[in-house]
Amino acid sequence: MYPIDAILIINCLYLPFLITLSVVELWLILRPGSQFKSSFYSLFVASVIVDLIFFATTVYEFRFSLFPLVNGIFDGYDCGLCSKIRVTLSFVCPFTQDLLNCFIALNRFTSIYRPIQHSSIWKRLLPFSICFSYFVSIAIFT
Repeated sequence: MYPIDAILIINCLYLPFLITLSVVELWLILRPGSQFKSSFYSLFVASVIVDLIFFATTVYEFRFSLFPLVNGIFDGYDCGLCSKIRVTLSFVCPFTQDLLNCFIALNRFTSIYRPIQHSSIWKRLLPFSICFSYFVSIAIFT
């Protein structure tokens, strides 16, 4: 067995587990009657969605780089736009994740430093932080 085979086996076992865990987390937070309705969990949901998009875009490229034989099946497949979208998303997603992590840290800081004003601060700041994280990273990398 070659080392690249071990990487593929680990990746094939790890990624479905990670995606399943992310979907379960989303379901637990977004289901009706859930107790997880604060601004922290909304930011967390936004970051999980970014993670799932990132998994979807990078697994495709990772699989084709490991299996050049699979690329032979798609000899006539030439979608430059698809490749550009996947490459762009592979840069946009980590940057968006970093911005969302900064806002999560700010959220936790305001919950400790200003506990009484925390909910009123984040009632206005939450939509801005999510939109800012998505749009700034898309604007920078596209």
